[in-house]
Amino acid sequence: MKEHATREFYKYGKKARYFMLDELTLSHLLRDRNEFIEAGLPYGAAIARAVVKNNTDYVLEIGPGLGDLAIKFMEHAQGKVKHYVFLDISKDLIKHVKKRVNGMSVIGDAMLLPFKKGSIDLIICNEVLADLPIKRVNGKMINDGAIKAIRECIRLLRKNGKAVFIEVGGKAKRISVFGHEEYTIDFDEIERVLRKNNTRYERGKIAKLLGINTKLRFVSPVTQAELVELYKNSGMDKHKFSKIYSLEEFFTTFGNEKWLSKGYKQYLKKNARAIRELVEQFDYITIFKD
Repeated sequence: MKEHATREFYKYGKKARYFMLDELTLSHLLRDRNEFIEAGLPYGAAIARAVVKNNTDYVLEIGPGLGDLAIKFMEHAQGKVKHYVFLDISKDLIKHVKKRVNGMSVIGDAMLLPFKKGSIDLIICNEVLADLPIKRVNGKMINDGAIKAIRECIRLLRKNGKAVFIEVGGKAKRISVFGHEEYTIDFDEIERVLRKNNTRYERGKIAKLLGINTKLRFVSPVTQAELVELYKNSGMDKHKFSKIYSLEEFFTTFGNEKWLSKGYKQYLKKNARAIRELVEQFDYITIFKD
């Protein structure tokens, strides 16, 4: 697949009806109240708790997906945010989000943001950077698209504004996902670019930012292949299918279902993974405009 094909996929091929089952997104798995994030907060609410400290005029979310993050973000912010703006390259996703969330929707490119300099107070870019193009320099992959998007976000920020980027970290390499390719984000390289431009930033692990209990074990058919056929045979709806459960919550919710045999219960108790294995892949970097 050509490296520009990912943008073509999102522009023309990404559809809301896939219900985000075509790729792993941590924000989608944790979109509802759950036992993993401190105080049981949904992912979007935990983002709001972490980054919204004062009244904010304009929030821009780049790549809103189905709008789940925005819905819970705004519920938690409770009037602190005046305007919420969505931007996505996919017309289909924007159309879907407009039906679910009250806000301003814009079709546009993360690497060439259609907004005036110094017009945004807070930018959220959650699990988007990996979708942007890379370039090769002397055989090495560089997250060129991610760097361009970050520079665009810095241009948009008002004084005392900030931009939060969340993504799978690591040396830039290709990840195969349904219908397209993604690339892990070399946050060390991002840091070098920011230091060169004297930009203040904070970097860390998403578990710390959101208050995720990494000791809990989880069950999810999206991340555990051995569960896929079991879930398909159960007739479970898509909403439940794409959630993540703690082991205890899973048994409480589905323990009496006929499709969950005693033998399989024992298997899950023995083989359920710690959520740490999932969330430790995700880094965040917050950029501040002084």
